[in-house]
Amino acid sequence: MFTAGCGGKWNLPLRRKYSVITACHTLGVALLIPTASTVLTLPAVFLAGAAMTPMFVVGYLLVDERIHPGQLTEANAWLGSGYNIGSAAGAALCGLLVTALTPTAVAAVFAVIAAAGSLGTLRITRQPTPPQTAPPQPAAAQPAA
Repeated sequence: MFTAGCGGKWNLPLRRKYSVITACHTLGVALLIPTASTVLTLPAVFLAGAAMTPMFVVGYLLVDERIHPGQLTEANAWLGSGYNIGSAAGAALCGLLVTALTPTAVAAVFAVIAAAGSLGTLRITRQPTPPQTAPPQPAAAQPAA
């Protein structure tokens, strides 16, 4: 979907790809505002969700690009945990908001949250932090003289 308009090639740095994908997700969520409680809700939800898999893929590629190989397991675990915690928090918040607000207002709240997340991706630095060549090793014990 994201590369179709580019002839199958998308020559942007990963950080920019991530920003574009999160902006597409935000647009999809924003489309829920005028379509809430109409027959167009389902297609709008589909469009909002269509960006999720590319967002995961590029997120993990960013970790691979920017984290020392010895720390990849931990970094990938944090990334997955962050997505899962965010999803759980969003579901809980949505449940609370649905009982207190109109569907249009709930969609507006989530569009603002998605926009804030998308803007946050602009803080990703241009150059990845160069990985260390190797983690520091303890000095070898010297024999007693």
